[in-house]
This record gives sequence, C-alpha cells and structure tokens, in this order.
Amino acid sequence: LTHCECCFPCGTLAKPDGRDMAYMAELLELIEAGGVPAPAPIEQRWTSGSSSALSPAASAEPGALFSWVGIIMYLPTDDVEQRRRITTAFDAYKRACEARLWPKFGAVEHWAKVEAATPEAAAIARDRLRARFGGALDAVA
Repeated sequence: LTHCECCFPCGTLAKPDGRDMAYMAELLELIEAGGVPAPAPIEQRWTSGSSSALSPAASAEPGALFSWVGIIMYLPTDDVEQRRRITTAFDAYKRACEARLWPKFGAVEHWAKVEAATPEAAAIARDRLRARFGGALDAVA
C-alpha cells in the first residue's frame, strides 16, 4: 500500500466554507483528466482544531474545522517490476496533488510522515511546512 494523507482548514463547525467538497471535486477532476488508477472510495474525514502547535489541524480558533483526505494505491503483487510501476504512478499522483491542490487549499501532510524522494522534493516540503508551522517546526527539525 502506498498512501498519503493531507489536512486543510474548511471553515468552522458553525460555518463550514465548502472547501472540503471543492477539494474532492478538484481531486476527482485531476484523477479523471490524468487517467489515474485511483482506488475508491477516497478517504475523507473531518476533525476539529487541535491545540498541538505541530498538528496539521492546529488552530486557536474555537470550532475550527479541518478535512483530511487520504489517497492510496494498492501493491497487490510480489512482482518487483509491477510494484515499481505502481509506486511510480502513485508518486506522480501525489506530486500532482501537492502541486495543484495543496497550495490552493492550504493542505499539508503530517510533518512526521513526509517522504521526499529527492532533495528538491524535500526543499518543497520543508518550505510548505515552514509556511504553515513557522518556528514550531524548527524545534523538531
């Protein structure tokens, strides 16, 4: 199983802003336009804000609402070449989400679960996380 989960704000419990549904609509467009063999269903869940400074759902706002979206691809084979092709396809799928959706929706993955395959990808992830968490990230880096 290859997977990635991101989190982004979507209003408050009293006043959801619809960004959660807009994200899913755009994710489905990305999947269809790119011919991504994404399994269904796509996981989506919601949480309230967290008081933890490094939580992707960190918020001091009472009633803050966050959406979490998980994307996956299964690795149903022991064949090394097939697993490599699936992993490569997943990496492209994740990069497309990171480039097209995450900046627009303010999404981040959990800082402790970031996997960057290249120094360039690591720099992009670091910048995205630093923009979201600021100095709090430096305490664990």
